[in-house]
Amino acid sequence: AENPRHKHPAAITFYVLSGIGVWQEDGKSPVTLHTGETLFCPSGTVHAHRNPSTTETLRFLEFIAAEKGKGGSISMPQN
Repeated sequence: AENPRHKHPAAITFYVLSGIGVWQEDGKSPVTLHTGETLFCPSGTVHAHRNPSTTETLRFLEFIAAEKGKGGSISMPQN
């Protein structure tokens, strides 16, 4: 499964509960996170994330610090 390119108007911290996930910020190399690892994305960072496995579920939390109603994602054109 993949969540295509998007951004958030607020900063986000991702925390992987189980599985493996790949996060890709525009202009940077992909980052692979495993269970128990975190990644911080500053506000406005265009990124995508995906589960590279076809057999293992990826479960993660997104911590978003934003004013009420201002933490949603904004879709971006795909490359």
